[in-house]
Amino acid sequence: MKWSYLFKHWISTLILAPLLYFIYVWISENLSFFTLFSSYHTDFLLFIILGIYYSIPTTVIYVIIFYVLFKRKIPVRIAKSILIITTLIGILWTFYFLLEDFIFNIESSVFVLQISYILVALGTGLFYSYSKNIIEKTDDK
Repeated sequence: MKWSYLFKHWISTLILAPLLYFIYVWISENLSFFTLFSSYHTDFLLFIILGIYYSIPTTVIYVIIFYVLFKRKIPVRIAKSILIITTLIGILWTFYFLLEDFIFNIESSVFVLQISYILVALGTGLFYSYSKNIIEKTDDK
């Protein structure tokens, strides 16, 4: 078990999801890169700060589940699946709690933001290694 998995998954989701969202905005609104950067750099920082704040409840639950999975010696694939599902449920719950009227409203830009968080959380959760790779050295004498 690597505690770094938890932090990498959390931090990269908080940074990459808004970035993916702003790339979508850049492409869909046909903005120049300078316009995007000058208009949205403060929004990006705000997304990260608010993301940290609103992800605290999910992160606390995630840490507890992470610890329980470790103590019970759950296989890596099952543990990662449970943690990723926990993250996805936490994302959806947070969006529902904050924006109840916009949850999965396809015509809303919030929908794109939700999908960004879901895709990034899923991708980073699968990408990072959950367990330590221990390579035993053997002496061939």
